[in-house]
Amino acid sequence: MLEDRSTIYAKVAPERIADVNWIMEGYEHLALVSTIDHQEGIILLRGTPDTYNDVLEIVENMPFSVEILESFNEACRQIVKSVIKYLGIVLFYKKSEVRIYAAYR
Repeated sequence: MLEDRSTIYAKVAPERIADVNWIMEGYEHLALVSTIDHQEGIILLRGTPDTYNDVLEIVENMPFSVEILESFNEACRQIVKSVIKYLGIVLFYKKSEVRIYAAYR
């Protein structure tokens, strides 16, 4: 499988999403910032294969904490974990099926 060298998934504090966008604007839009989950602070930075390393270096040196997520799957796992936590969902696994029981607050 080919590695995607144009997108970076990251997690920041929700109140820092706009800061990431403004910083990337200051770098002449090397990457476009999209919000995947505003409550969890999961963002997507879309660049090009040519700007990937520059964008990664900028993100890794932000003046606040940024967690680089490995892939879209990792971003999805983070979102699912937040939904499970929010709804109080309990998952019961069986070999051939998954049962979901919701315990609403």
